[in-house]
Amino acid sequence: QFPYAYIPNLALSIPSAVTSFQEAAFAFCGSLTSINIPSAVNSIGYYVFYECSGLTSIYAQPSFPVNLSNVAEVFTNVDKTNCTLYVPYGAKAAYQAANQWQDFTNIVEASEGFSLSAGIVNIAAAAGSTGTATITTTVPWTASSDQSWLTVSPASGNDSQTLTFTAEENTSIHRRFATVTFSADGFDSQI
Repeated sequence: QFPYAYIPNLALSIPSAVTSFQEAAFAFCGSLTSINIPSAVNSIGYYVFYECSGLTSIYAQPSFPVNLSNVAEVFTNVDKTNCTLYVPYGAKAAYQAANQWQDFTNIVEASEGFSLSAGIVNIAAAAGSTGTATITTTVPWTASSDQSWLTVSPASGNDSQTLTFTAEENTSIHRRFATVTFSADGFDSQI
């Protein structure tokens, strides 16, 4: 963040491990022309792209738009008519309906990939309790849980289908959480 530096035609590729953009992270960076938002990003702060008037492309990798309902002016003075928002396969409708994302005139959905119908699935505590989601895909995929008490079936596939998440009994009084990661060669993983 160098307020007096000018780097023409700046395109940033953010590392895939980044999970949030802090308040005003790129504010007043008029030379920023392109940026990717990794799929792991789940939080974007106030004014992140404020006055980024040079932006012509944003590559948003999250399957579900980051919720900007309680965050002010993320894209203020970004030319949302000339800046193209690229989104994952199956995600266009969600971005078109999401606060602030919907302001972009040009939202382009990837022609290949996979998408999930839900980002969170709640499952009861009893043994054998299940929850479902749908995967829509044009590519082969695999799924893996980070907790042994939760399984997903099927764990891989080549086509769109309903996924069933099955939990072992929760004998604790505390809520528990598991992360299921969906992967496909050449595409960002989704959680």
